[in-house]
Amino acid sequence: MTKKRMTMTPDMTKVVNKRIVLEHLLRHSPTSRADMARDLQLSKPTVSLIVSELVREGFARELGAKRYGQGRPSIEIELNARARYAIGVELGVSSARLIITDLLTQPIAETPPIVRADVDTTTPERAAMSLSGIIKQAVAELAAHQRTSGGTREHAPRLVGIGIGVPAVVNSESMEIIGSNPLNWSGPAPFGTIIHEQVQAPVLVTQRVLAAAWAERMFGGGRDVKTLVFARFGSGVATGIVISDQLYTGASYFAGDIASMTFLPNKSPTDLVQPVNLQSLVTREAITDRARQLLLQGVYTSSSALDAAGGDPFKITLEMLCQGSLDNDALSRRVIIEVGQFIGIAIANLVGILNPPLVVMGGPLIRAGHVLLGAVRDQVKRCCNRYDQVPVRIILSELGERAPALGAANLAIKQFLSPMQFPDVRHPMSS
Repeated sequence: MTKKRMTMTPDMTKVVNKRIVLEHLLRHSPTSRADMARDLQLSKPTVSLIVSELVREGFARELGAKRYGQGRPSIEIELNARARYAIGVELGVSSARLIITDLLTQPIAETPPIVRADVDTTTPERAAMSLSGIIKQAVAELAAHQRTSGGTREHAPRLVGIGIGVPAVVNSESMEIIGSNPLNWSGPAPFGTIIHEQVQAPVLVTQRVLAAAWAERMFGGGRDVKTLVFARFGSGVATGIVISDQLYTGASYFAGDIASMTFLPNKSPTDLVQPVNLQSLVTREAITDRARQLLLQGVYTSSSALDAAGGDPFKITLEMLCQGSLDNDALSRRVIIEVGQFIGIAIANLVGILNPPLVVMGGPLIRAGHVLLGAVRDQVKRCCNRYDQVPVRIILSELGERAPALGAANLAIKQFLSPMQFPDVRHPMSS
């Protein structure tokens, strides 16, 4: 049975063209109507009509005439990034980070750069209700600030969408939670639908690591590439993959699950009885357990990390070990370098399979800085037989803890601008 072909109506064509022009303004502002018509291969009357509508709706503004060459002066058009706003949210194990941005994904100055709030994550449903309350409060506070600043309700910027990154496997189409090891969730659970119904705004839900990967592509170390791998190391292990400017989730949304990557515990290649996975070697808990083991075995009797923990090996934290490694503490350096070697093996496998030009590492572990990075790079070089032929840059995240919320906000804006979303043509740009 053949699929029924979609027929583009005039209203749908108008919406698509309008989104295309708006996205072009987002990337190439300021510009002129003639330049947009040429670049987008649309007729000049079509572009002029669309630009006039965008100006009336507040999305664009005219800057004045500018002469290009010998021809008549052209009126320059500029995007009004403050015409709409987006919200990006990162859900953690027990809290959330929230950011409000303009259409250029720049944080709105009237709001805190990052809002932190506690969240009830007992179940996906409770987390969705808790997040909905936080989002509604942030929207109300922004509206109140705009009123006190002299703005009117008619000209107040409106919300285009909410992007949410969660530490879970997500069905990005239905916005359902499939499952989460860090949160001990099982699915399917209607996470995104609950938030949409509560907030009455477009919602996009994705894995936290995918949102961070997208942020690194757009605003971090991946600005000059179209393909990258983002690997996060903290309480868990997760990887986000961007291929040709598209997030790659795999057939069942499990792509990049390097936490399950398996290692052999002994040197013998035939000992396959009890292999161990990366999750058991490089998480926060595994790293601190390794440090305690070395201390309790008497391999080390002193350490700056132990001093920071008040002499109690069971109070040593990942942050203490990261700082100790930078301070040249022997125990801390050994533990971090060992972890870096395991990570290097995992990244070498990713490099061999995906051949990305860039791997970005994020999460709490990157506080170990150059000590971790050096160990990872050395191990990748040892493991990749063709390293010289397929060089890969391995760097630490430039965005740090802001990456997931920032990436989620940009994905919400991207969804709003996508001409293939076919929004309600009765109110095509009013959301």
